Amino acid sequence: MEKSELLEECRHECRNAVTSIQHDVKRLAEAEAQMSEIQNLVRRAIINIAHEQSRIEAAINFLNGLEKKMNRAQRNNNPVNLKFAGQNEAIGQDSDGFAIFPTPMAGWRAAHAQIKLDQVRGLTLKQFIFKFAPPEENNTNAYLEFVMDHLQIEDDPNPTPDTKLFDISKYSLAGVMAQMEGYYKEEL
Repeated sequence: MEKSELLEECRHECRNAVTSIQHDVKRLAEAEAQMSEIQNLVRRAIINIAHEQSRIEAAINFLNGLEKKMNRAQRNNNPVNLKFAGQNEAIGQDSDGFAIFPTPMAGWRAAHAQIKLDQVRGLTLKQFIFKFAPPEENNTNAYLEFVMDHLQIEDDPNPTPDTKLFDISKYSLAGVMAQMEGYYKEEL
């Protein structure tokens, strides 16, 4: 091979090498730009995460303050303050043994179920209230008077302690009991 041919081959290889290097430089510049864009996205994500974290912390602080202002019936989603007895939808109990429900509706269903159970047992209003709010823990007579004063019975507008629980709407009774237990109080 002659000198001129070698020189030409060398030039050709150099051109290919330069083209390849230029291509690599271009890809490197594109990668650098993408990396810079990714770094900017990461920075923005970190800022957003920090912002959301502070919002979450503020919401938690608000809810903790709100919970402190709620009474037991509201906090536990337990409108009539049923003691925990393994109720169907109960998710546990508080430190004083009152059932905790996941939603207010679950608490209402448990109250209605308890009243229905005692209706079937044939209890009177007095027997039910004394069982539900025993004198050792409550002013049971005041509870009974409150229920009788606030209960509306279609057939008997003046219920007595001896009125059969079966003659009282479980919904009306639960509503009056929830009122007595402070479920409707707006302490917020």
